[in-house]
Amino acid sequence: MLKKDFWYDLPKELIAQEPADPRDRARLMVLNRADDSIKHEIFHDLPAHLNAGDVLVINNSKVLPARLIGDKVPTGAVCEVLLLRQAKGDTWECLARPGRRMQAGTKLKFGDGSLTAVVDETLPDGNKLVTFTYDTQTLYEKLDEFGKMPLPPYITKQLEDRSRKIMEILEGEDFRDGQLISHTLYKFEVEDNVTDQNGEVHVVGHHRKMGLISDALKKRLLDNGISNKELQEFMQPPKEVD
Repeated sequence: MLKKDFWYDLPKELIAQEPADPRDRARLMVLNRADDSIKHEIFHDLPAHLNAGDVLVINNSKVLPARLIGDKVPTGAVCEVLLLRQAKGDTWECLARPGRRMQAGTKLKFGDGSLTAVVDETLPDGNKLVTFTYDTQTLYEKLDEFGKMPLPPYITKQLEDRSRKIMEILEGEDFRDGQLISHTLYKFEVEDNVTDQNGEVHVVGHHRKMGLISDALKKRLLDNGISNKELQEFMQPPKEVD
């Protein structure tokens, strides 16, 4: 089997550069295993293809904004790292650019300088081991603040910050073995899908509180000027749902 066996023509103008809005207007390809037919529909048509007893598998993995663009210290030269995996603690294996000019001992800074890093080692394949230093509880918070989503080469448009729909609000706690450890604070619960006279589907629902913020986040909010009245909203326990 060769890679060329999977090549096919895909015109650039047909590659979506941003998600459909609303999301349930995305295209849905339906493969009928009974007759090998293929239909092109819209994602909100999915319920019409589900029967009692069917199993719906949902991929809930999340992509980290793991691409960091910063400066070398003290030269100010632009540099870029892409976090691949957590090696140990705050040390990550990264792709780096320009790699040849980021040897062991190179110091980096990102954003307002509250996230810094040092290149520890160049691996045999050219990747770098990089150790990060930050002023927040976890590196995840700094990635969320300064990082960008890594995009495949055929996606040329970077989404504006906060343009993604918020379905779940998490508080990051730690990184372990390359995985974010977190707990859910709020979750959007879908109550109904309403189709208007133009055939567009609108999702009806609300955000329900699932958990409380940590003492560490409470302290950071107070340090950053949140009022006690506003803070009490976060500290109210979740309501029971019948």
